[in-house]
Amino acid sequence: MRIVINAWRDISHPLAGGSELMLDKLATGLHERGHDVLLCAGGPVAEHPYSVVDGGGRFDQYLRSPLRYVSGQRDADVVVDVANGMSFYTPLWRRKPTICLVHHVHTVHWAQWFPAPVAAFGRNLERHAMPAAYSRSLYVTVSPSSAESLAALGVDPKRIRIVENGMDAPEALAPKSAEPTFVALGRLVPHKRYDLLARVWKRVQPITGGRLLIAGDGPEADRIRAVQAPDLELLGFVSDEEKQRLLSRAWVLVHPSMLEGWGLVVMEAARWATPTLAFDAPGLRDSVVHARTGLLARSEAELADFWVEMVLDEDLRAKLGAGARERAQEFSWSATVDKFERVLEEAVEGGRLPRTRRNTRRMARTGHPAEPGPHADAHEPVVDPVISGELADDLAAAGAPATRRELLRLFLRERQNPNPFYRRLAERSVAQFDRELAGATVLDVGCGHGWDTRALRDAGASVVGVDLNPVKLRATGVPLPGSVVGDAGRLPFPDQAFDGVWCSNLLEHVPEPEPLIAEVERVLRPGGWAWLSWTNWWSPWGGHQITPFHYLGPRLGYRTRVRLLGEPERAVPFRGLWPTTISGVLSMVERRPGLRLAGAVPRYYPSQRWILSVPGLREVATWNCVLHLERVAAPA
Repeated sequence: MRIVINAWRDISHPLAGGSELMLDKLATGLHERGHDVLLCAGGPVAEHPYSVVDGGGRFDQYLRSPLRYVSGQRDADVVVDVANGMSFYTPLWRRKPTICLVHHVHTVHWAQWFPAPVAAFGRNLERHAMPAAYSRSLYVTVSPSSAESLAALGVDPKRIRIVENGMDAPEALAPKSAEPTFVALGRLVPHKRYDLLARVWKRVQPITGGRLLIAGDGPEADRIRAVQAPDLELLGFVSDEEKQRLLSRAWVLVHPSMLEGWGLVVMEAARWATPTLAFDAPGLRDSVVHARTGLLARSEAELADFWVEMVLDEDLRAKLGAGARERAQEFSWSATVDKFERVLEEAVEGGRLPRTRRNTRRMARTGHPAEPGPHADAHEPVVDPVISGELADDLAAAGAPATRRELLRLFLRERQNPNPFYRRLAERSVAQFDRELAGATVLDVGCGHGWDTRALRDAGASVVGVDLNPVKLRATGVPLPGSVVGDAGRLPFPDQAFDGVWCSNLLEHVPEPEPLIAEVERVLRPGGWAWLSWTNWWSPWGGHQITPFHYLGPRLGYRTRVRLLGEPERAVPFRGLWPTTISGVLSMVERRPGLRLAGAVPRYYPSQRWILSVPGLREVATWNCVLHLERVAAPA
């Protein structure tokens, strides 16, 4: 076959990246199989085994494309137009097969690179003109995420073929760096969000130690330096040999990009058994298999937590590295060329396809899980005192129990700075508790960063904190001694081990509260007590970050929230938040023969306990429900 490829850049271009590498591998592989391959790319270009011509400058190459076609490309069996935001629109003047190769849809990038009028024009070209021009063509893309984005533009999914990037064969492993070393590789451009990475590193480095090395050139270098993060080095452009050395020695590849076609560097790191920490973003969610080859975060806070966890848990890091190397062996450039060659043959045999009718779907709004935090690089992120070291100041500020007005004021700022609210809430709850705590042995279930644990200890109790998340227990800046990692539904303690159990705001965050309540019954001594609180689903804050849309139900409410406001950072229904009602929990307590309900109050206004006696009203008006339970002897 005679194959013409129209591309933005050649692999020899100083700004070439993963897209250009794939094109070079495809063109070389097809040439070696006897095909006549011509690459037309914006200059500069270099010599290759296949034919290459300089298509022009950054923008005029698109204007010159029709003339190039008429003068020397009309006899091509198939033309491949590479759409890098802007495409070449060859089907407008060609009646033979044309393929549109899209690494990823650039919709959100236009505003990052161009003034508003130009950005709007570019977005409209990509959203409307490109699908119309290629309505009789096949599309090739590199990942399921990119295929979904094309379908969202109105491209018929039946016309989309996925050809993943290949990978060179793994080499013998090199020893990892003795000190924690983290690597980020890529062009320093806005959508890669390396300044965000620097800010997260500034919070993480005091805990993990080590160095963060960022290799690559680009216009964002000054913004990264302005963060003034410790032990962060900008290496600039590095050779391929140096890149492989960095990846082989790194503990973790960190990839903060908001959008990729595939994320070729992820697989390059995987060759060296280096796992990846990234956002759950298009392309990256395809190249990174969460919990097998790396970890995918849905927020900046989760990225920081995962980062610390991968450093502190050597077994986890080793497991992810082994999984990454194993997966890298599933890909090869030979297989990639095979797939692409089959698509070329399909296009030639099928000829010009019937025109498809566009079936557009609403594109994901900014903040959709496909684009976690795309504007996080436009402002300073929330500073988490738990990690930044300001926690000691919060601890020293303890005073009289908080009033309702103070709690409301702190709650309104909880998203920006959660620690003052949870510290004062814990102090107030312990102060209002009517049991003697001095000398009592208490289990704090779901202790998190330990605010309730500390308040209980200040009241004289001997407290053991337990939480499923080891990062929260080990990365608090101020140690939480006596804490253990454990599952609330399978507590790692013997029967009748505690005088009391304290469980604050956990029931709505476990899939099934009943096993937790059964464990509370098991570990309590006869005559012991339990204090349980949670935010009931139908209360004003029951949906947490999808509030007020939770009143539509968890699934519809979540979809509505995403469509209107974007993806919540945490507490997603059925992933970190489960609808938990007061009547449901009361029924669970009634089924436990060794537990008795001693009282129930609204946490924020306990004097209005009468609300809990009115079914229906209590589900909406309680806001946060507190149950006081007693351990009694089970009937014979």
